[in-house]
Amino acid sequence: MRNNPILPILLLSILLSNCGTQTQKTPDKISDNPEKVKEDSFHYLRQYWQLADADHPTSRDISFTNNEGILLQSGLVLMNDSSLLENPAGDMAYGKYKVNGNVINVTFDNGRKAVYNIQHLSSDTLQVKRIENKHTSELSYSATSTSWPELDKNPFSKQNYAWSIKPKKAEDSTGIK
Repeated sequence: MRNNPILPILLLSILLSNCGTQTQKTPDKISDNPEKVKEDSFHYLRQYWQLADADHPTSRDISFTNNEGILLQSGLVLMNDSSLLENPAGDMAYGKYKVNGNVINVTFDNGRKAVYNIQHLSSDTLQVKRIENKHTSELSYSATSTSWPELDKNPFSKQNYAWSIKPKKAEDSTGIK
C-alpha cells in the first residue's frame, strides 16, 4: 500500500480552515472597580466648587469677610438636573447649564449668559475661562468633594435654598412661615 499524500493535505486544510473561523468573544470587563467608572468628567463637575484663584475677576468672584467675621467665599454648585448656583455665599445667581465637550454654556434665570471653557478638570480642581459680555475671567476652583446625587437632598437646590433669597418686599408673619 502506497502512502497517499491526499490524506495529510486534507487533514492540514481542515485544521487551517478552523483557525480562520472567528469565535464570539465575551467582552472584557470595563473595570474591576465599577465605582471608578462613574468618576468621569461629568460626575466630577457635579459638586460644590469653591473659588481658589481668579485672574480678571468680576465683583461676583471676589470672596470677602462680612461684618460678623464670616468668610463668604465665591463658588459654583453644579447640580444633577443641569441647574447651577453661582456664588452661593454672596450675590447668588441660579441658571441652567449644558456641557458640550470642554464647554459649559450657562443661561442664568435673569437672562444673563456665560460660557465656561474648561482648561483643566480633575477630581479636586477645575480651571475655566469664563466669557461673559466680552469680559474673560480665568478662574480656578477647588473641589469640596460635596455632591448630592438626589436633588431633593441638595441644600443648594432652588427649593431647599429659597429661604436665603431676600424677598422683593417685606414679609408679614404669614409670608415668613
